[in-house]
Amino acid sequence: MALLGKKFPDRHPENAEGDFYSMDGVCISCGAPEAEAPKLIEHSVKDGGHCHFKRQPQTPEEVEQAIQALAVSCIASIRYGGKDEAILKRLYEMGLGSECDHEPVDNYSLLAWDKAHFRYTGSLTKFYNRLVDELVKGWSHLKLRIIPMVSAKKDHFEFSYSWAKEAMPVTISVCIRESGLWELQIATSGEYQLQTLRHVAITINYLLRHEQEIEDITWYDMDGKSYEAAAVC
Repeated sequence: MALLGKKFPDRHPENAEGDFYSMDGVCISCGAPEAEAPKLIEHSVKDGGHCHFKRQPQTPEEVEQAIQALAVSCIASIRYGGKDEAILKRLYEMGLGSECDHEPVDNYSLLAWDKAHFRYTGSLTKFYNRLVDELVKGWSHLKLRIIPMVSAKKDHFEFSYSWAKEAMPVTISVCIRESGLWELQIATSGEYQLQTLRHVAITINYLLRHEQEIEDITWYDMDGKSYEAAAVC
């Protein structure tokens, strides 16, 4: 398939007509995209279990499911072939521009968050334990190396972890301000700094949003722009 000389990937023939699609011959039947969007994606009974869109998303919620299916595709077999600027913006900010057939009108860079404010009625030790548990659970396949909590004050803790000895460590610090507002900061460096910050923030945000004792969550990107917790995904 081509448009004005640009060649697009071939679509699997069972894809429903529309913007989201799976590439033909690029599927290992992992099941991850289908798990994110079971009402949109299925595996072929005719073509060796090849995944494809059985129908296109029709609501904002289904569009988000299709985007998440694209995000979890382990071999980048799911693509977006449309020109909707809002969807392109979302995908480019997720670092998925290479899985888009078209470029957005404006320029968008990978969006990463490195700080959060929230209110919490539990103790510092309880939050530390919950945070470490969530990180270990979320990255269980990587066997994280946690460097134990370091705290010089009753209102602050800091710890680091890494995936391997040669990997850049991620440092997470939490402090309680005099106003009672909690502040969490994520720091790392290296070639994949933004990708790491984004993934860690999303993992922590899941904990913050599902902990009953936490409320009033606000995230900040590296330029200081604020975001509601629901936008950190």
